[in-house]
Amino acid sequence: MDQPDEDDGLRVDEELSNPPGNAGRTESVEFQRRRMESLGEDTEYGDETQSLLANDETRNGYLQIPFGFQSRGSYKHASKNCEIVGVTHNSRFRQFVFLDSRGITSWSYESVYNTVTRYLNYPSYQFNVLRLIIFSRKFNVYFVLSKEYALKVFNLNFHEVFSVSAEMHSVLCMVFNHGKDELITGGTGGMKFWTFGEIDKDKQKAWERDSRPMANYGLVLRASYPDMGGSWVKQVELDEAMQRLYCLSERNVVAYDMEGNLLFQILDAHKGPVTGCVYSKACNFLVTVGTDCDGRLDPLSPVLQNNFRLNDDTICFSPRPQKWDILKCILFSMVPENQL
Repeated sequence: MDQPDEDDGLRVDEELSNPPGNAGRTESVEFQRRRMESLGEDTEYGDETQSLLANDETRNGYLQIPFGFQSRGSYKHASKNCEIVGVTHNSRFRQFVFLDSRGITSWSYESVYNTVTRYLNYPSYQFNVLRLIIFSRKFNVYFVLSKEYALKVFNLNFHEVFSVSAEMHSVLCMVFNHGKDELITGGTGGMKFWTFGEIDKDKQKAWERDSRPMANYGLVLRASYPDMGGSWVKQVELDEAMQRLYCLSERNVVAYDMEGNLLFQILDAHKGPVTGCVYSKACNFLVTVGTDCDGRLDPLSPVLQNNFRLNDDTICFSPRPQKWDILKCILFSMVPENQL
């Protein structure tokens, strides 16, 4: 009776290990490598096996890092609500609040259901009742300016809980200082500082008080500076860390502290209106941009002034003190004028 040789045994093992239609290419190569190692022979599959293993390690170790502006969502305003007048971001609920000519709409870009909610509609045949809106994370309220130049406070449910006359001919901008709990308004009549806090209502009985959230809070005028920033302040930038206020007019930038004291000013900073500025405490310089598409670097020390030409269109940005990365991004997007 014939005895099975060693090759027949290996052939049987190969057929059992690789059933037809189920064994993959990687398993077949691995089996051939082990077979040749058991016989002590060199194999031509060794390089191919190593390349497959190397490709698997490379695929598992590959990491894609996104850069630049990443799209997180998009919002299309309903045409029946007309144009958007103002917008603010509610960082508590992670939603944008749009102020249009007929009311207020919120958009929750991270929500799965009810991403768009209509909170407020003006009465019939009334348009642009509200003009400006900002959000305070500390108090979870909205500060709104009406077309009659009245300052209003809305709670988280968009219920009006307080209203006071701004006593100004034209209010063009407003910011909230969380460091001192103050609302700052600016326009043709200078700057006004309003303290926001709890109002004394002890004279009212308990059952006569308003039970709505934040109904016991209001605005009280602390100081008024008619000549602060000039006669026509179109925009203000607040540096909460340094407690500075930058008044941006047609071409000038004027810096004040919270008591109305003049710190410094930059006259004729741009050929057109100034749209934004940011200050670096570490480097002690101020970066400004305007509608003339120029970026200006003004050191607040006896150093030569630098001017830059922006690659893109007009840029507006808010101050972020001690954020060197933001300043680097701004500088990297500029080209020195002598290299144009």
